[in-house]
Amino acid sequence: MSASSNPFGLKPAYHTSGLDRATPFTGTISTANNLYQYSAVALNGTGQLINAGADPTATNIYGVVDGFEFTDATGRRTVSKWFGAGVGTVTDSVAWVWTDPQLIYEIQADGPVNAASVGRQFNLVNPTAGELIGNGGLGQSTAGLDSTGPTAAGTQGQLIVTGLGREVNNEWGDAYTIVQVKVADSKLTAPVPSTAD
Repeated sequence: MSASSNPFGLKPAYHTSGLDRATPFTGTISTANNLYQYSAVALNGTGQLINAGADPTATNIYGVVDGFEFTDATGRRTVSKWFGAGVGTVTDSVAWVWTDPQLIYEIQADGPVNAASVGRQFNLVNPTAGELIGNGGLGQSTAGLDSTGPTAAGTQGQLIVTGLGREVNNEWGDAYTIVQVKVADSKLTAPVPSTAD
């Protein structure tokens, strides 16, 4: 319900092909900050998987995390919705990441978003936030869409609004509108700056 703030990151909604497959990332995964399911991620200068920040000029979005698998210190293969220093010493880590720039996601805004926002670009708010499993946490991102947008014409935004989210009791202009978006600032395609209407 979009009358309450309950952000859930970038949750895949659909792909026009009908396929929304995560692909394995087997490079180095940063433990500097926790990465959560439905977190937007980027690659740093050395190719390490990191959190995507709220500034599209700093890093392009590489994709969105689905989950992780790794071998823990006891030699047991483990799957997890989050990854960070708290998992301890691990080897053979894999991050499953949705990287297709055409994938449509749903995300909750931190305020109202109206129908005139379709086709406009916005940035993430609290992109590194999430909940660890336990104590009521689900291991998911709690990032949202920054409703103070859209970005100005000629300015790169991270996400482009494509429509209204399909949740029950979700309408344009609700207190915490849920919208459908795709990545506008993709590492895998040429980013397209916001245009004027």
